[in-house]
Amino acid sequence: MPLVKAYELIQQGWTQLVTARDNDGIPCNPTNLNAKCWCTIGAITAAYSEEPELRKAAINKLQNKLNEDRINPISIAEWNDAYFQEKNAVYSTLKELDI
Repeated sequence: MPLVKAYELIQQGWTQLVTARDNDGIPCNPTNLNAKCWCTIGAITAAYSEEPELRKAAINKLQNKLNEDRINPISIAEWNDAYFQEKNAVYSTLKELDI
């Protein structure tokens, strides 16, 4: 199991349009020790960096949730980066799924 869940990383800081940012808002690798905020994929990547099978399962679980009752599927990146998206909605969804 990961040391930290993706939703806990989102609680610390959330971003859009890049996988992670440092304190200065500069894009960085989500596993970088200087990362302070993450997009959904970045948070999952960072939380499950040492566990590729669990990372894949978490992404599939979230993708299935996002596509429930949708006529047109939406990607995780589209969902995270939507102009109306909010940190709390991302956090709540990941926490609900225990990702």
